[in-house]
Amino acid sequence: MSDDSRSQRRVTKRLDSFLLRSRDAIANLEAEVTAVLRRLGLRCRADDWSGAFGVASAVFLGMISA
Repeated sequence: MSDDSRSQRRVTKRLDSFLLRSRDAIANLEAEVTAVLRRLGLRCRADDWSGAFGVASAVFLGMISA
């Protein structure tokens, strides 16, 4: 096996790991923002936030297509 293919696999693994952590972080942040907005009595804003930005981040991270 060549060094190039090993290096490429290592980079691919690291990028996959980064993408997974990014998805998790965005999901956690969206949940936190939604919870805070609801606690502040801004339920409508919370619903808007969780709907609009959930889709936007999913498109950004390649989870769904635009």
